[in-house]
Amino acid sequence: MSERNQDKALYQFGPFRVNVGERVLTKGQAAVPLTPKAFDTLVVLIRNSGHVVDKEELLKAVWPETFVEEGVLAVNVAAIRKALSDGEGGPSYIETVPRRGYRFVGEVRRAERAAEAYTANGPDQRKGSRNRGAGLLVGLLLLLAGFGWYLWRPRSTSWRALPSHSAHELSWHRTESHLFAGWQPSRF
Repeated sequence: MSERNQDKALYQFGPFRVNVGERVLTKGQAAVPLTPKAFDTLVVLIRNSGHVVDKEELLKAVWPETFVEEGVLAVNVAAIRKALSDGEGGPSYIETVPRRGYRFVGEVRRAERAAEAYTANGPDQRKGSRNRGAGLLVGLLLLLAGFGWYLWRPRSTSWRALPSHSAHELSWHRTESHLFAGWQPSRF
């Protein structure tokens, strides 16, 4: 297969979908965040599903012509496992082969072109984001209307300012164990 066709590939496993052309990993309709190098690592593992990919081969595929230590690869695999909820009671998609490399063990289904897969589901997938945008717009307009009403509402002038009192209007009352301060209103 040519490199150009691989760039448009769409892989599916479990509830996940990897769109290589768009560089997106989704679970259902929600995007799952991955760093670019973690995404590249996942794609190499998926394309070699069921086979052990040596650490050196992974390093060369993801970081060509760059020196990178194996620890960076381990960090990327850990990020992928976390994104796929690997090892938390769910299915384990990536197997570590000690001293050799990694193997993608999930059942992978491949669509020839991502565009074909999206044609069947495309309009329905986009409705959610359109509805979400409309909901945000309505919410923002309601918020602005409420703020405008608050600023330009009729204000009542029937409130009186409370009188201030000086210390000489306070009276002190003493009981056996307490001292109370009270206010004696003067005439206005």
